Amino acid sequence: MKPVILVIFILLAGCSSLTQQSTETLPPSSKSDDSLDLEGNDSNISENLDQSNNPSVTDDTVSNEPPEPVANIWQRLVKGFTLENPLPNQRIQKQLKRYDGRQDKIDLFALRAQPYLHHVLNEIYARGMPTELALLPIIESGYDPFAYSHGHAAGIWQFIESTGGAFGLEQNWWHDQRRDIRASTTAALDYLVELNSQFDGDWLLALAAYNAGAGNVRKAIRKNQRLGKPTNYWSLPLPRETQIYVPRLLALARVIQYPAAHKIALAPMPDQPFFKAISLDTQVDLGSIAEATQTPLKDLWLLNPQINHWVSPPTGPFQYLIPFNKESLLASKMPLIQEMHQGGWRQYQVKSGDTLRSIANQTQQSPTLLSTLNRLRDNQLRKGQILIVPKASVKPLTSLMAYQDELDLPPGRQQPQITIYTVKRGDSLWSIARSHDVTISALRRWNNISTEDVLKVGRKLTIHGGHRIKTAAKLKEMRYQVKTGDSLVGIAKRFDIKTGDLKRWNTSALESKYLQPGQELTVYVDAPH
Repeated sequence: MKPVILVIFILLAGCSSLTQQSTETLPPSSKSDDSLDLEGNDSNISENLDQSNNPSVTDDTVSNEPPEPVANIWQRLVKGFTLENPLPNQRIQKQLKRYDGRQDKIDLFALRAQPYLHHVLNEIYARGMPTELALLPIIESGYDPFAYSHGHAAGIWQFIESTGGAFGLEQNWWHDQRRDIRASTTAALDYLVELNSQFDGDWLLALAAYNAGAGNVRKAIRKNQRLGKPTNYWSLPLPRETQIYVPRLLALARVIQYPAAHKIALAPMPDQPFFKAISLDTQVDLGSIAEATQTPLKDLWLLNPQINHWVSPPTGPFQYLIPFNKESLLASKMPLIQEMHQGGWRQYQVKSGDTLRSIANQTQQSPTLLSTLNRLRDNQLRKGQILIVPKASVKPLTSLMAYQDELDLPPGRQQPQITIYTVKRGDSLWSIARSHDVTISALRRWNNISTEDVLKVGRKLTIHGGHRIKTAAKLKEMRYQVKTGDSLVGIAKRFDIKTGDLKRWNTSALESKYLQPGQELTVYVDAPH
């Protein structure tokens, strides 16, 4: 469908050069004695609460009843596996090697998937689709709702703007539904059902089309038809990324189905709702919901990643997701929340002569709150800039000053300091982030740096809470497989690191004068968070 965000893509093993081959598709093998068998007592599913209370509440179940829940969601996931997963198959086996014994990878995927997997799996069961599709967000984004690719794809399902719009996902200044867990899951499954229909019920071709586009898959089919070759997925001359994409999903499914055989221990995950949806007609900020439900702001943000500017869109109703069984806490504070949010929030376009204080005086809000809400650097405004401004009657229940500290800094650090760093020759975002113990993504957000921007010498960067360190405490070692056409300069640029660092990390691997396709290099990147 589009390129996956790069760091996640490398985490999942990177692109590799694959030899095209024709492999007969075999029926799925029957489950053997080493298939998934995790012990655990039945989890108690909380009873539905009275939905007549304010706010209105819906949980993350669906109208069509899925199979009776079991204690462990991995068991129900495997129970619905139906995709053809042939072995021996060179491409699948190659991807299996990337997961064998990689407990750290599987643990990270499980941690990220936990808030969303129950909902996604329920939706898939309700449609009668292969449950392997619940693993597709791992391949697409690592189940990271904030994943954003070089191809401008967003969310756990990695929708680009045009495809997201075609499937009803709103994208505006207030929110981006490509990151909305429920809306994007509905859109992704709708898209997959449509692709499956286009390719006569062939799920492997549908998955290939999700990655490469239906047009590219049809073009490959027509080419093979002209040459008198088979037109199944394994035989088509598809782009290299797409040749990896489907085998990677099938390999991951095998690891989940037979964890012991691949030296993996799957920790039990309760098969129960993680969140509920509450419908609000009033425009309310995320911080007020977090405070009312006694939920850490970071956790609430992970359930509502579609919100762009702290607050729900002005045209309601809007559904917030809150942790399961927290709706009674919210209901008790709703009258106060609604009273303090009368009038809502609005966009304010900066005019010539405006200052933060003058805007604050107009809205009867503090300059500090406006600065925090809009993540301003040095409180400097420019003509035409758009700010989010609470109307005079709006009094957020919580100070949002803790935002940067809670989402971007290591645990335990309080009242973050702001540092202004001047870029020097030879600097990269990677080296600056490493030396200040912050993440590259945080640096980009604080300083409005896109993936296409060039870091110029002399530029001043704002760093929240950072401090100079000597070790790369927030970095993670990755393995990158060299592709045809790669160069050290190109790889370094892709990861926003220095070519010299890349050489230093791979001294023995770079003894040869030239890079070879398939060669593996060590790369240090931001530890996912």
